Amino acid sequence: MIGKIELNRIKIRAYHGVFAQERIRGNDFEVTVHLSYDMTDAAQSDELSQSVDYSRVLEIIRTTMSRPSRLLENVASRLKENILADFPQVTGGFVKVTKLNPPVSLPMRAFAVKMEW
Repeated sequence: MIGKIELNRIKIRAYHGVFAQERIRGNDFEVTVHLSYDMTDAAQSDELSQSVDYSRVLEIIRTTMSRPSRLLENVASRLKENILADFPQVTGGFVKVTKLNPPVSLPMRAFAVKMEW
């Protein structure tokens, strides 16, 4: 039974951006992660060890977001790789990293990068 867990719009302060000022002042971000995996064992056993522990995924997100990057593509890629390193049972998903209030010359609420696999 293939299923999906969703961690939606996790708010976090981080220091990503091309401009030096972004890496000094920081910005608010939202991270969304959806992960697909075979849920059969978790559904039958009711054991966390058979599941993708979303509290561990949250810790991976927090740790990964704490390392500044110039590009959100790099952040999304690192999130994917770090999650897959801990949860090899994940067969697909997506990561979306959204920078709220990016420093651009036109009014813009957010900029996002979404990586699917």
